Amino acid sequence: AAEQIAAFAAGIGARLLVVGHRGENTLNEFVLGCTALKLVYNAEVPVLLVRTPATADYARVLVAIDRSDCSQRLAEAVPALFPTAGCTLFSAYAVPFESRLRLSGASDAEIDALRLAERERVETEMADFAARLDEAGAGHYEYRLARGFAATEILEETVEMRADLVAVGRHGGGRSEERLLGSVTQNVLYNARCDMLLMP
Repeated sequence: AAEQIAAFAAGIGARLLVVGHRGENTLNEFVLGCTALKLVYNAEVPVLLVRTPATADYARVLVAIDRSDCSQRLAEAVPALFPTAGCTLFSAYAVPFESRLRLSGASDAEIDALRLAERERVETEMADFAARLDEAGAGHYEYRLARGFAATEILEETVEMRADLVAVGRHGGGRSEERLLGSVTQNVLYNARCDMLLMP
């Protein structure tokens, strides 16, 4: 079904694919990966997964980004698709190999210094990214960041800011990697309570 829907969308030049949250076999979809994720594998356009009844235009959109090319496309697409929404860029960060550093004897003060340096680096990247988007006319973005596992932090941020839409890109790995190892996208897909935009 996903391949046929994706082919039809491409044939009519669709800019967006909208799909419902529940399928005919919820358990089977959970095990195999839901239709929305299969559509991301095949579709050439963003996929909007709808979980809640539509009562108004989206007001608060959380756009989760990383260092991938997909983040650029995602950040440019969201304001064009939802021009009345307030958009916030979000990124999670962590000190590389922090647990190994602790095992090798790094002190709390040294770890804290590394955390601060990593936060400053990511914050500079976020500010530059948001400024480039604004200058290019792609939309004005606020930005936030948090330290921790990306999926957990994204989910917590959607609750804190009361987002009615969270936008994420597909994981950089292949299909088998996503299905066997899991991904930030899948974690957010299965656990977010708001609508979700998936960028191929």
